[in-house]
Amino acid sequence: MDTPVPHLPVYIINLDSRPDRWEAIRKICLSCGIQPTRVSAVKASPGWHGCAKSHQKVQAIAQQAGHPWYLVLEDDATFSINDWRRFIALLPFLWEHRSEWDIFNGGCGMPTEFKLLYKNPLFYNLKGPCTQFLLINQTAYNTIRNWNEKAGHVDWYLTNNTRMTGTYPFIAYQASSQSDIGIGDPVNDIVVGEKEIKRRIQHDYQTLP
Repeated sequence: MDTPVPHLPVYIINLDSRPDRWEAIRKICLSCGIQPTRVSAVKASPGWHGCAKSHQKVQAIAQQAGHPWYLVLEDDATFSINDWRRFIALLPFLWEHRSEWDIFNGGCGMPTEFKLLYKNPLFYNLKGPCTQFLLINQTAYNTIRNWNEKAGHVDWYLTNNTRMTGTYPFIAYQASSQSDIGIGDPVNDIVVGEKEIKRRIQHDYQTLP
């Protein structure tokens, strides 16, 4: 018999200069019954260096606390209470199958690779960007810790060096706001990514028993 689903700590990365974003994501969390822990983001130039170092900071906190997994949200993540309930309902499945994945991505940009693994629940491997809602398995801890500036943007580094997974519909999106790292249009990227994921699921669905 498998071990019970462990406590899932929730961390939010937030720049000290963006209390507006902290209040927005905190309200979303509280409306879903989540008691998040704020982690002061690392400010660096270019901004994507700070993003990666912030994710490393959260990983170190979670590992030091002895957590076998954790959820990290960026402060522009957005989701509904129904999205959160779907995520919570997935946790027993994710824990039971934890040897099959390293990171669960709640909502990604355009995927470059995709493989449907399970029909019920819908669960797949992918390679795709965006880091606003990541469930991190302890199997990914070393990979996160080993990121360096030569490795490039953390979203592509993680997706290329871990077994990244997801579900459909997406759990989380990104709020429309000025990017703190100055790249792309993540809101549009995630909408496009979800449409592509749906198309690939429809294509692969009949291949599974």
